[in-house]
Amino acid sequence: MTNTNFLENLYSEVFTLLEGMNTEKVKTTVRPIFYELERGDENYVLEVALPGYNKEDVDIKVDNKLLSISCTKTLKETDKWKQNFDKKFKVNDELDLSSIKANFANGILTIIIPKAEKAKPKTIIIE
Repeated sequence: MTNTNFLENLYSEVFTLLEGMNTEKVKTTVRPIFYELERGDENYVLEVALPGYNKEDVDIKVDNKLLSISCTKTLKETDKWKQNFDKKFKVNDELDLSSIKANFANGILTIIIPKAEKAKPKTIIIE
């Protein structure tokens, strides 16, 4: 069993137990989110699959060497059903955190994080 299947089964069991309770609390859906990090010579490109979310649902912050992506979407007008996502990535000194760019299209969040000049590859000229 993969980790994804294990987590899905665990969440399913927990929410099945919670559904049997008679409460008026907000129900939250939890599902795995898939992402890919590509390392290039000039920058890193992080792509996060966020199907069902809109650009307005997504919040990106950088604080204390952590890149945080969080999303919240209300699924029903009554505010009883919410869909949440929160993921944090550690960042290091080789990145230029002041020049991060983000784009959201067709359910895919793309974050481009440039490398700092000191971390970029350099060509050495042979004399």
